Amino acid sequence: MLLLTRPKISVRLAQPTDRSKIAELEILAIKDLCQGNDNPPQIDFLRQKQLPRKFWDEVVFVAEIEDKIVGFACLLSYRKIVSSMYVDPNFSRQGIDNQLLEALEKEAIKRNIDSLQVTSSVRGEPFYTARGYETTAQCNLWHMDLLVPCVAMKKNLVFAKKQLAFYELLSQITLVSMINLFFLIIAL
Repeated sequence: MLLLTRPKISVRLAQPTDRSKIAELEILAIKDLCQGNDNPPQIDFLRQKQLPRKFWDEVVFVAEIEDKIVGFACLLSYRKIVSSMYVDPNFSRQGIDNQLLEALEKEAIKRNIDSLQVTSSVRGEPFYTARGYETTAQCNLWHMDLLVPCVAMKKNLVFAKKQLAFYELLSQITLVSMINLFFLIIAL
């Protein structure tokens, strides 16, 4: 019996040298996102909208498999926005998007951001919903006569912040402390 194992995914902060690989991946992912949409101007609009959008306060994480960038996600912290997140379509369904979003949310919590917003494609809405984001509005991106349907979503990070603090506390408790705590609870 042949067992397939998933390759190890690592997530790190992007470096300036990653910029061209991120741009290539973004174009690839947008083309995949618009698959079945025979509207090249719409695809070009999305590409043009995304590429120049890098801001001074944007935090970018990349996901790698064997030193190949297979996904990235951007946090625009002063506006409390997930400004973009794309995964190479050839590496979908491997949990890369989960790890990138988790990294962004942890970074947002470190920056004392209490909630995050995202404007998602309609196709991406179930992903964000499953991770605690709530739809706040159906919306569209307009450019000249092009209409791109999307969904505005928001997640409250206050609970996530408490949960993260709890898990960090748990990780600091030694096994001996846990055993002692167990016997203390039994004794009560």
